[in-house]
Amino acid sequence: NIDKTKYKSLFTQNTNEVFCLGGSNIAPYYIHHSAKDVYLSQHVIDTLSRSNLQGECRLVMQRITGVGAQKRFITALLSGDNFMCVNSVNYILESELKLPAKFILALLNSKLLTYYDNLTDTNANITAEVIGSLPIAKTCPVETQKIITLVDSILAAKKANPLADTIAEEREIDHLVYHLYDLTYDEVLIVDPETPITREQYESFES
Repeated sequence: NIDKTKYKSLFTQNTNEVFCLGGSNIAPYYIHHSAKDVYLSQHVIDTLSRSNLQGECRLVMQRITGVGAQKRFITALLSGDNFMCVNSVNYILESELKLPAKFILALLNSKLLTYYDNLTDTNANITAEVIGSLPIAKTCPVETQKIITLVDSILAAKKANPLADTIAEEREIDHLVYHLYDLTYDEVLIVDPETPITREQYESFES
């Protein structure tokens, strides 16, 4: 929404103003704050930005991550509060999604889509074209809800404590995503050589 470099002089650290989310505030599944957070007055926002989007629920992700990074699409769900995004953030409005936002959130944070992107993309910038080219698997309501239930568990834990350990839930999401894309167990080992899932567990899985 706002170019942080161009309008640097207008930002403040007054926490009574509107919070401006930067890429460094985004971690997988949650938003964290720091002493370097910046804010803008409502007057400035009304002058410079599309204020009709202010506070609208969206998926937000870091715009620049390292090529070959362990996590490529570092994505969280942002809703409820009064906020704006600066230009180190990419976002997708929930109202523009054809599938539930929490389901897409899980896919973007999964190991499989990171692996796919690392095979096909050599640009540190995550562009709209990169996101638009990601393969989104066909799913059914039961599969979708299983993933959303796990996402709800992660979001609740992170809301209570941003440092909460949600590795078990994230691994279970990866497990479900591998099946969603019909990977064999040998293909899973290519994507994630250190997966804790055994062959027996994977091949006996029932959706």
